[in-house]
Amino acid sequence: MEIVLKDVALFKSAIEGLKDFLPEGQMEFSKEGLAIRGMDASHVGYVDYFLSAADCVSWKVPKACVLGVNMSSFAKVLESVGKGGSVSLSQKKEKFCISYTSEAKSVVADINLLDITQESLDIPTMEYPAVIKSRTTDVVSMFKEVGSFGDSLALRFDDAGFHVSAKGDIGSMSQTLKSSPHVVLTLNDDVVEASYGTKYVLSILKSGAGLSSTLELGVDPASPLRATFSFGSSRLMFYLAPKTVDA
Repeated sequence: MEIVLKDVALFKSAIEGLKDFLPEGQMEFSKEGLAIRGMDASHVGYVDYFLSAADCVSWKVPKACVLGVNMSSFAKVLESVGKGGSVSLSQKKEKFCISYTSEAKSVVADINLLDITQESLDIPTMEYPAVIKSRTTDVVSMFKEVGSFGDSLALRFDDAGFHVSAKGDIGSMSQTLKSSPHVVLTLNDDVVEASYGTKYVLSILKSGAGLSSTLELGVDPASPLRATFSFGSSRLMFYLAPKTVDA
């Protein structure tokens, strides 16, 4: 196996975001690309990352394989990687090898492989009754500002737009994104509402914010929240279970 990445910064950002959800990750290499999937430690969120072979300079994976890697160690190696140059990934016996070369420096590192036996969970394709596509920066700033008011975020879609609200000891806040050239709202019901844990939503947005200029959110009270960051033929998706509201 020998892989040469095209966009080092995007890959670095993706691994940095993944490590907080999956301390130990199963990397599934195939001819199509690299998939990293799994539940977070709290079992309320699920991450699904796919790096397409089409988005790499070189992709030589003659045989599909699954490698277990400590994601924090992987991210630590990538910290020394600059914006330019190229990163190559390979496997040598029981080691996962990362090498970086640029005009200024070179980095070579080996990470011990882990024996991870958990089964990969595939999330079926779902149609959401409410979807918003917007600039990532707009969504992130709105959730951050509203999220400072409470530990639960209430999301609502209606004819007036996409609303996010929270309330707590210091008071309450709500903000709305309306349809515009930068905001595309799709609503198949009159009203769609659901609530999610603030810290989990903000963690998801932080993890994916550096990957894509646009963000898609799918909301359904009967299904997990879906956040999709797309870049080229690749994507990073997060799923988050709705928060149960005490009666």
